[in-house]
Amino acid sequence: MTELPRLKPLPIPEIHPIPEYAATGALAETFACIKQGLGMPWMGVIAMCLAAFTPDQSVSQQIGSMLCEV
Repeated sequence: MTELPRLKPLPIPEIHPIPEYAATGALAETFACIKQGLGMPWMGVIAMCLAAFTPDQSVSQQIGSMLCEV
């Protein structure tokens, strides 16, 4: 099996997850789609980071919409 080295980004980006109760607008809609798509009753920290840690808001909306189609 080929061993792949783990390459960390430099600098390591800061991640500031937004709690579900504080999400509004498009982010709240993305959270709802992720919960529905993954069958989760609440947003975990990983899912919050997935929704919030994107270069632009359209990417997190695409992720949410892909999960809503599941």
